[in-house]
Amino acid sequence: MAAIRAHGTFGSIRGPITCDAAALAEATSECFQGTRSDDKYSPNIFGADFSLGWTMAGGRLRPYLGGGYNRLEPRFQVNFTNQFGMVDSTRIEVNLNRGVVFGGATWQLADRLGVAAEVYAVPADAVTARLVVRTAIGRAARSDAAALSRRGRARGHVEFRRSRYDRSFHRNHDHSAG
Repeated sequence: MAAIRAHGTFGSIRGPITCDAAALAEATSECFQGTRSDDKYSPNIFGADFSLGWTMAGGRLRPYLGGGYNRLEPRFQVNFTNQFGMVDSTRIEVNLNRGVVFGGATWQLADRLGVAAEVYAVPADAVTARLVVRTAIGRAARSDAAALSRRGRARGHVEFRRSRYDRSFHRNHDHSAG
């Protein structure tokens, strides 16, 4: 199975990142007796990746490999006035292009227990590894598809699903309670 994914992280965070209340009271800090800063951070990250996966051990083991590209354009704007009335409006901008490679596997140990592991590497910067154990808690549903269908009708929401047989999208408009 092959997959293509695009992603983005946008938005901004404002707050006293440079000079918080504790820094204003610290005599050795540049912030001492100044005003609390109103800084702004914007991550601005986007990219795309491609992955290829397959099944082994009767479908219980699902390894995958992939690679991609990330464009990072984070921005940080300082907004602070020190005790002498001087405004620090330092702006930090970074523009990075990064290739990524990753691989991992999901191993279904039992009907309600699975383990997933992944290594994600940006060779120019860092390598991240994660291990996830998943389990189902509570009583088993009769059928996931049937249960979802019943919940959808009872709550009156629109359900999108993709059929692996006819490769088309279906939209369920049945809002009846039955």
